[in-house]
Amino acid sequence: MLSCDLGVTVKLQSHFSLRDHEREWLERDFLREFLPRQRWFGGKGRQLRSTSVQDALWLYGCYLLLLVRAGFDEGPDEEYLVFLCWPCGEKPVDAVAEGVDESPALGLLQILQLFQFSNYIDTDRGRIVPHLASPIVIPREFAARIINQEQSNTSLVVNDQHVMKFIRRLQPGPNPDVEVGRFLLEKAHFRNVPALAGWLEYQREPTPPITFAILQSYIPSECTGWEQALRMLRLAQAGSDAPEFPARLLGQRTAELHRALASETEDPEFRPEPLATADVKSVVERICNHLELVRPALSELAATSVDARSLLEAESRLRRQIKDLDVGPSGQRIRVHGDYHLGQVLWTGEDYWIIDFEGEPTRPLAERRAKHSPLKDVAGMLRSFDYAAQSVLREAMLDLLAKPLMEWGAKQWQQAATGAFLQGYHHTARKADFLPPDESSFDALLNLLLLDKAVYELHYELNNRPDWAVIPLRGILDLLP
Repeated sequence: MLSCDLGVTVKLQSHFSLRDHEREWLERDFLREFLPRQRWFGGKGRQLRSTSVQDALWLYGCYLLLLVRAGFDEGPDEEYLVFLCWPCGEKPVDAVAEGVDESPALGLLQILQLFQFSNYIDTDRGRIVPHLASPIVIPREFAARIINQEQSNTSLVVNDQHVMKFIRRLQPGPNPDVEVGRFLLEKAHFRNVPALAGWLEYQREPTPPITFAILQSYIPSECTGWEQALRMLRLAQAGSDAPEFPARLLGQRTAELHRALASETEDPEFRPEPLATADVKSVVERICNHLELVRPALSELAATSVDARSLLEAESRLRRQIKDLDVGPSGQRIRVHGDYHLGQVLWTGEDYWIIDFEGEPTRPLAERRAKHSPLKDVAGMLRSFDYAAQSVLREAMLDLLAKPLMEWGAKQWQQAATGAFLQGYHHTARKADFLPPDESSFDALLNLLLLDKAVYELHYELNNRPDWAVIPLRGILDLLP
């Protein structure tokens, strides 16, 4: 817990521009080393060629907010939010990182202060515009702690009342977390999500506004669904009595979420639309494109991995199989969560709350805001059950005699969780227009989306955690006839 006393007046120093020699040093020396070390940096699988500061805002004292463009030898540039604590004469550090004395709390305070402005705050080259959904009162006693499980953003709990999320990978356009959060609470009245308190946009002509920070209500919880699943799997692996994982309830809440997201009839951004044959073909094309992207890394991995060799050998058959697939009547396209897994639900001890509606962070913003079959979310959660089971197996030091039994137990847990989740989902969503109308069409579309998710996971793991690639690899092979 990091805290500070607000007995002194805190003010912005936005009239301080970044000096030319400071900008040059940041771009030439500091950022090229700093960015690849951050877990939220999404370009680890590519060679970083250049960094350039697109805009800057000095806050109170030694805090510096930067918009940084990262250029790579291959592929498009990416823009990131970098928030530094830079005391005079010292090397900059991440202003909201663990172990920086009081910097995370004080740095977060500077961002919260931006919400007190009713209009906008000028930066070197643009402006920051605050949006408030409800009044924010910053108490005298101020405390913050970092939520460590995130990979692509940075979130801090503020006084056990709010969560401030810094969006690190910046993309112009409406933010799905803001859009969907407002819709669920204000129009659909779905209550198992955090309330939106406000958000901060960066504006610079002619680029569309960029959301870089979101403030939401804090949901007191025991753990995430991921932590809950791992705890139960570890108990079972140790031979202890473990409570039953409430997968049926999770399936129920997921179906309720989809019913809420499909309830709009007027707003074109949320109104359901028929899922056409072209939509299914786009999923097939995405799978084929990802298979193409992973082939070089997969070929290298094949020297030591039987599973990698098996997928390379089966790739042609897999492509034919999905291109010839006829899923039949497919239901509707609606707005969905988009990155649904056990880490995106909070367990309070009695119920699940659903968080983080940004979508998969490496996908383009237009795709994350697009409508999809709700079975995309279902597939994401089912893949997460597989990850949980395999993660616990990876932790264990298994001898040759124990390994088959442990693997069987993990598979049994995954299958039981999958079955219970689908039961809860079917019971709550039955006869909904957004679902395929018959069992065979439901299964065909779900299997296609499971494959889409697993191939996406394989691409991610090969770029970021190659030793984890075996999990999606086996998931893909399990989906082959």
